[in-house]
Amino acid sequence: MRPLTYEHGSWYTIGAVSIGYLLLLTIIFVALFILPYLLFTAL
Repeated sequence: MRPLTYEHGSWYTIGAVSIGYLLLLTIIFVALFILPYLLFTAL
């Protein structure tokens, strides 16, 4: 039985898409929830 290796290019693609998706979700969350909260509490 062969050991499991992650040398195939598809694993890098899955990782890059996951990191990009999480980064985009973080930016959207900050823009829609954190910034307005900070803006309204400063007033």
